Amino acid sequence: MRVQCLILATLAVSVAGLSTVTAAADRQLVEQVKDPTTGLAVRVFVGGPADVSIELGDRTVTVQKAYAHGQSITTLATSGDRVQLTTAPGRLVLDGTGGRLEAVAGDAASMARIRERLARSEAVQRGVALLGSLNLGLRSPVGHALLATRAMLLSEIGRSDGFAEMARWVASARQALAVQPVAFQNGPGDCWNQYAKEAIANYSELEDCMRDVKWYDLLGDLDCGSIYDLRAIGDFSWYLHCVALR
Repeated sequence: MRVQCLILATLAVSVAGLSTVTAAADRQLVEQVKDPTTGLAVRVFVGGPADVSIELGDRTVTVQKAYAHGQSITTLATSGDRVQLTTAPGRLVLDGTGGRLEAVAGDAASMARIRERLARSEAVQRGVALLGSLNLGLRSPVGHALLATRAMLLSEIGRSDGFAEMARWVASARQALAVQPVAFQNGPGDCWNQYAKEAIANYSELEDCMRDVKWYDLLGDLDCGSIYDLRAIGDFSWYLHCVALR
């Protein structure tokens, strides 16, 4: 598959390229952007226990998105509720205040219990609202990763409106690629081109998945939004490592 080959090939090189960084500190802040709508800081880290992690929050909820060992890990927490949702090939794990639940491909009953727990979670409700208030721009890789996270959380509680936001991002990425200056074809701009192409291709496959077309049998019967979310954060990890090597 395109994205796995692209990520694995680049990470194999980038681990060596970033070894001095991760040896100096377990985690390093590599990007911090201020959302123009909310004024909130969105921080991106590499190293430590995760390949990449994105963190943000306000007075009511904190959100952390991480990609570690081929898994997508979403953690949301309020003063009284904590949820950690881990998506890996073939399984979905929910842990936190209400205890641990796990579902594997084809286990509809366990998936239903996870979705019910998520739908009742204050942390999920507040996290979805916070992510929906952001406006990081239609050419922001970190913004795209968070859009995918929101779409996944919404889909897990039975809502598909998050995918409309994804569609707008993809349409903007297509337009940007069509008018990309030749001078941007090498260097960090080329990393963005490759990232955008993968995001567009993955979204087309998401649409297939939502039309009940088998999506490479990656996760079997697990939710289409979870599959896209796993790919989106994996692509973002690849993008950061690609830019670091330029």
